[in-house]
Amino acid sequence: MLLSKRELSLAALLLALGSAALWLQWADDASKAPGRAGERRPDYIVEGLSVVTLDAEGLPERRLDALRLRHYPDDDSSELDEPVLKLFDAAALRWRARSVRAWINARGDEILLEQDVRLQRAATAQSAPITLRTSELLVLPEVDYAETARDVEVEREHDRLSATQGLRAWLGGETRIQLFGSVRARVDQPSRPEGQGL
Repeated sequence: MLLSKRELSLAALLLALGSAALWLQWADDASKAPGRAGERRPDYIVEGLSVVTLDAEGLPERRLDALRLRHYPDDDSSELDEPVLKLFDAAALRWRARSVRAWINARGDEILLEQDVRLQRAATAQSAPITLRTSELLVLPEVDYAETARDVEVEREHDRLSATQGLRAWLGGETRIQLFGSVRARVDQPSRPEGQGL
């Protein structure tokens, strides 16, 4: 049975439409496939995260709270929204860090705080309160250490320090901070009683 020109044209058109539909279906499936280049998909999401790590005596050592956690199976890392990290010493709060978001490696021993980062220590018997501000801060909570290569500002009571190439900070025991790049300081002298000269 021979087909007319009209029937052949119609068959060719239907074949072209079918091929286009199959190609579109394949492209849509490929775009949804896990592991697509440039796209990561979490395997689970936790809302309202709160995790406490205890020391050998059962006292709180670290606490991590976040609005949301997304875990990624490709490298076992996690991303956090609005994280708050607290470091304790003998159950007393020593340092508090917060940021807009954070990344945690697979072992959980590296936390990269990002966007509007603040690291604060309350006043102690030996020292005034300290507030550190930067845009990115890597914290190693197990060894009480933090560092950044970004611009940073450190405030201690009325004293201000700033550095253009970041800092390294040892947070355990006696706090030590090393600043890099161009460093500026403004130190307020304690006020003297009236009538006293220099």
